[in-house]
Amino acid sequence: MNLRAGTRLLLSLLMWAWIVDSAGAAASPCSMEGATPFLIWMTVPPSLQASCLPGFYCPFINPLDNSTWPAICPPTPQCTKDRLGRKFCSPQGLYEPQLCKEGYYCPDFLTQKICPEGYYCPMGSSSPRRCPVLASCPEGSAKS
Repeated sequence: MNLRAGTRLLLSLLMWAWIVDSAGAAASPCSMEGATPFLIWMTVPPSLQASCLPGFYCPFINPLDNSTWPAICPPTPQCTKDRLGRKFCSPQGLYEPQLCKEGYYCPDFLTQKICPEGYYCPMGSSSPRRCPVLASCPEGSAKS
């Protein structure tokens, strides 16, 4: 890793977002009280800063307002336990990207559509997958 890349990595790890309300008190978009989000957009290419990656759903993000850009919040103890057990955990903050739900696909980060008949959509789908021959895939299928 060269010095420039190392410096960017260090800065991105140190950049924490604080949203200050009109009274000047620090507030956070995270669910857990006192938690401070890590700004994802500080670590991604400019073309992805105001959006989520394919297969993610981010309904509260406004590409024109960087205070709403994707941010990861520290998980609650229960969420940490669930994630370590490979279970689903709800987003821990308003602007945290969430995987597109099973049975749905997310063609862009602001849209979540039910999987159409004849297709299936596992969690994190950005487009529906055609159902195999002789398999039954009703609307909203997550598996073939």
